[in-house]
Amino acid sequence: MLIGENIILRPVEKEDLELFNIWRNNIDIKNQALMHPFPVTKELDEDWFNYTANDKSNRTVFFTIQDKDKKVLGYTFLNAINWINRNCYFGIIIGDKDQRGKGIGKATLELIIDYAFHKLNLNKITLEVLASNKAAIKLYKNIGFIEEGLLKQQAFVNGKYEDVKVYSVFN
Repeated sequence: MLIGENIILRPVEKEDLELFNIWRNNIDIKNQALMHPFPVTKELDEDWFNYTANDKSNRTVFFTIQDKDKKVLGYTFLNAINWINRNCYFGIIIGDKDQRGKGIGKATLELIIDYAFHKLNLNKITLEVLASNKAAIKLYKNIGFIEEGLLKQQAFVNGKYEDVKVYSVFN
């Protein structure tokens, strides 16, 4: 469990799946998070949870984001962890729309970066973001991420191809 000033990152629990399923089927969230456009059934989420809960590869770390009152706000993860090269990819979903723009993303990033660099001994965290997602890009830059690349017409979102930017932060 990672504890910040306003949020807690804790292991994902089976009870979280109902909210996760709603968010993973929300088209606006899917588009912003570069998720596949296919419906996600409750059974698929249960399979995902069971796989993740039993995965011993140590290549992915998932956390539920909750506030101090234990209200679930979203989830975050480090995945494709490469223990030889000491790098990984970052992802985040703030599913509760009312909580966006209130510093939850920043607080989550600060906790997860500290965890990745000082507990897991990783050297680099990479993420991909739609070039049109100005709010997210501003946050990532303010935290210290630098742009490493541009993937032209990488994502098909809302009926058109969009560019995706690649950002990284280093220990």
